[in-house]
This record gives sequence, structure tokens and C-alpha cells, in this order.
Amino acid sequence: MTPFLPRQLLLIVLLICASAGAQERMVTVQNLSPQPRQEWAKVVVPFPKGEVADLPELHVGAGPTVWQPFGARWEDGSLRQALCMFPLSLGGLSQVQLPLEAGTSATGTRPPTDPLADGSKISLQVTTGEKRVTVQPAFVRTLEENAARKVNLYRTRVGDTGLVFEIILTRWAGQAHGEADLALFFSDPTTTRMQVHIAHAALVTEGVQCALRHGPALGMQSQHDTAGSRVDLLVNAVLGDGQGIRRTGVLAPIGPADPIAVQTLQAAALSPLLGATSWRGTGAYGPFGFVPQAPAWLRGTASRNAFARRHAAFVATSRTPAGPFAHFPF
Repeated sequence: MTPFLPRQLLLIVLLICASAGAQERMVTVQNLSPQPRQEWAKVVVPFPKGEVADLPELHVGAGPTVWQPFGARWEDGSLRQALCMFPLSLGGLSQVQLPLEAGTSATGTRPPTDPLADGSKISLQVTTGEKRVTVQPAFVRTLEENAARKVNLYRTRVGDTGLVFEIILTRWAGQAHGEADLALFFSDPTTTRMQVHIAHAALVTEGVQCALRHGPALGMQSQHDTAGSRVDLLVNAVLGDGQGIRRTGVLAPIGPADPIAVQTLQAAALSPLLGATSWRGTGAYGPFGFVPQAPAWLRGTASRNAFARRHAAFVATSRTPAGPFAHFPF
């Protein structure tokens, strides 16, 4: 298995790297996969109080830059932070630092369509005892829509099992693959049962393929063919009241012909692009607007050595098949 880093640890590394050029207003993007990739990147960018009233007049690179404000604003209504989205190309196991430059950029892209607009289907098959139920999640609402991406939420109850299945699908403009984030949990206010036994639960796709990350480490098995894909999520497992699982990965067309699209899909199935920028001087970080100095064990070369040790422990663990509730050494 190709090594990969826990996302939480790498975000810390990115923030440390990005802080060095805080005055230059740079964004740092990392590709943790050995395959090169060409896709949309996203970085959360903070702003001091009163600096941006609506959308930032900033862009990254020569291509389109799309901004999506989110979360709480400052007391005067100005932006506290916004998601900056832009396409780029990165080599395998590489990092790039790009400046946030003044001026807006034309999107230059066709707006993304619904994630399942091509007629592809996603269903969940669940066996509990002698009962087998197959359901397709229904569209609930669009969570985000802009020139870069469209994010839809789908959800359904799994018959009378007490299980709830939901999936968030993201379609990017001009990009072959999208993102899939799913959840399966037990929550049934109509029953006194405190748990449900699941003999088998599988995600099945038609006309599109789904690749979920950290498969072996989380006890998942996948099969892919020219019709779609099947991912075994749970086998002989028990979920208690309010308990469930969440998985993340990519949704992609079957057999993309473009070589760079194939490499990008392989990279995205292993790890998302990671991006960060410095929050120092903005006052937007945390409840008190203060970014502390790195502790002694993260200063200088000590940070890389510490993360290298944790990286090695994570990779060693991820190579060992485990169950759906495995604990990673974060």
C-alpha cells in the first residue's frame, strides 16, 4: 500500500509551512499521492475584521478562482473566512506555494451539473437477520452551488431496520471525478431497541464507480467492473443507538480514457489535495482570534521528525486489515 498521512497531522504541517510566508499571503497545497494530478484545490482563507465586505477581490494562478463564504461573520458583517477554490496541476508527492494576487478572475468554466445528472445510480443493500433491504437515497437539498462545484445531500431510511443512510456528493466543474461522503447510523425513535445487528451492508453503484479511502484498515472490500462498483461497508457488525460509521472517497466515471484523468483519479482515491494558508494577524482563528507559537516539539527540524515517526506508525497500521471501528495512531 502506498504510504499516506493522517489528514489532521498534515493540516498542522501545512499551517506551519504557510506561516513562514504570512506577509506574502501565500497558499500552500500538497499532493500526498505518488501520482500526478490535475484537479480543483480548496483552501480556507481568513480575513481581518472589515477587510472584505462581500467576495474577496483576489485570485490564485492564471485560471479561474471561485470564492465561497461560510460560517460566522465579523460583527460588522464582513467576511471572517471563505473557501478559495482553483484548479491546478501537481506532480506526485509534491508541494506548491502560490500567491493570493489582487484582482478577480473569470470562472471560464461551465457550471457543474447535479452529481447524478448522467443517470447513474447509488443504492445501499442491507441484510439484517433473514431480511434484505435495498434502498436508494432521495435528494434532500443542495448544500452549496457556485461556479466551481455543486454539493448535494441525499438521505433515506433503510426500510424498518432503524438505519439511516445519507451521502453527500460533490460535482466539480470540468472535472471527471467528484467526491462522496457517506454515513450509515442507527437511529429509530419508534422502537425501544438499543442496537441492530447487521449481517451485511454494501454500497452499490451503477454507471459510476465509488472508491472509498482506507479500505483495508476499515474492513472494507471493493469490487469494480464495467457496470459500476460494490463496496462492502459492514459485515457481521452491531450498531448501538446513535452509533454509525462515516466514510469518504471519490465518485468517478467508468474507465476514463484521458491518462491524466486516470492518474488524477488514482491520486484522489488515495488522498485529497491538502491546502492551507497563514491565519496570523487576521484575528479570525479560534474563539479568541489568537494563533499560538508552535510548541518546542514542533520547532525547527523537530516537527518533521515527530511527524515522520507518527507517519510511519500510521502507515504500518493501515497495512493491517482491521474492522470498521479501527483506531488510527493519530
